[in-house]
Amino acid sequence: MESFHQKRGGGSFGDPQTPRFQAARAHFVTEKYYVPLPEFCRMGMQAYQESREIKRNYAQGAGLVHFFLHYGEGLYRDEFIEYLSQIYSTRKVTRDNPEKPWELAEVDPEVLDRQYAEHIRELGGLRQPPADRPADLPAVP
Repeated sequence: MESFHQKRGGGSFGDPQTPRFQAARAHFVTEKYYVPLPEFCRMGMQAYQESREIKRNYAQGAGLVHFFLHYGEGLYRDEFIEYLSQIYSTRKVTRDNPEKPWELAEVDPEVLDRQYAEHIRELGGLRQPPADRPADLPAVP
């Protein structure tokens, strides 16, 4: 939702120039920060929210969403929507035991990590965020 831009007669999502996606790119490319997908998916809400790296993890989460929705012209979009349906299910048993994104996509997680790396590098050149950017986003050249 952070990339939503309202336009006359509708809107758009997924602009790679939004500050959160650029933060994900900066953390990955410049700082070499990345939590491999299996480890990232194992984090529960408490571990995620209590992590000293919550800002970096939040940016990576935004980057992963962009990746799953847009990589390869939506190659993993349906599987990711299914994953979201499971983790937000009203059925506790489904919500507590979702299939992993790589299981749904039938792709090794290491392959997804490599594809994410390719995707995040291509999200567009780093640019200076607007002056009113959220304080948790790094200033990037």
